[in-house]
Amino acid sequence: MPDSKSKQQDQTRKQHYIPKFYLDGFTSEDDYLWLFDLKTGKKTRAHPKTVAWQKDFYRLKTVKVGANLYENAFATLEKDAAKVIKKITEEETLPEPNSEEFTILMNFVALMVVRTPKMWRSSDEASKEMFRMMIRGITRTEEIWKAQTRKWKKEGFDVNDFNREDMAEIADEKKYNILVPKTEYLSMIIDQLDVLISILGHRKWFLACVCDERVNFVTSDNPVCLDWTVPMDSFYSPGFAHVNTIVNMPLTKRILMFGLFKSNKYLFRLKNRFKMGKIIAPFVNSSIIRHSDRFLFSSKDDFVWHADGKSIESWGELRRRITARERETG
Repeated sequence: MPDSKSKQQDQTRKQHYIPKFYLDGFTSEDDYLWLFDLKTGKKTRAHPKTVAWQKDFYRLKTVKVGANLYENAFATLEKDAAKVIKKITEEETLPEPNSEEFTILMNFVALMVVRTPKMWRSSDEASKEMFRMMIRGITRTEEIWKAQTRKWKKEGFDVNDFNREDMAEIADEKKYNILVPKTEYLSMIIDQLDVLISILGHRKWFLACVCDERVNFVTSDNPVCLDWTVPMDSFYSPGFAHVNTIVNMPLTKRILMFGLFKSNKYLFRLKNRFKMGKIIAPFVNSSIIRHSDRFLFSSKDDFVWHADGKSIESWGELRRRITARERETG
């Protein structure tokens, strides 16, 4: 029978990329929530502590001391953020800009951007593509290749077993799969956090509260949404530093926060806090669905969303589309 220490270690290895305290804000009265799988079209009842985690997701496997350095640091921030979000929920107002609570909130939003599996895969693919581009560059011509091998030799590397043709094949993703150490992603988290916190802090933030009991906000396994506020070609993806963008994140099933840059033309029309009815909430849920990775979380077994900018639909319609897509892709 496992002792308490081994149980605790097992729990530590279940590392949540969406914090339990955050998911608690999307539960029903019995502290459970509904999980919607956008890959299979299935929905299930679950407790927040049993979802949105991966084993050893932030664990440094190459060290014995400090293996949970990142997990422990995230837990500290989550503890502070939980207090701030609880206060926001109770008072229905955001912290004053430049206050300690505001800084904690911006840190938390930034962390929720960079810590998810979706961001990890994006970082992983970017690192692989950069490596492939480097390989293509140094093997492009025989002259470039010889110059590179001379450089490696001066640096003390054994290049006798290297040849241009074999190296060039490594860039072919159909033949070789490049493995990027998880430490690369974890290092990227810290680098991106500093930049992202500053960018988010320069936005003006607003609070929207659902006033219709029939509708709720859902959240997802990638809960921070970034969208254009002006029509743009689908080729262009928004960036957090782009002026004509909106960042939104549901804090609970009833409260949404969103941020705009002060130069955004829509800014002057908005109050710091306002009520949101059943017409607007489906648009927010559609954004959350669009930015999600695979899972949605809701306090109810159904939700409303805006489909194709034409009609307000329920989970049933979304499930029908998922099923149809699965049949098409086989």
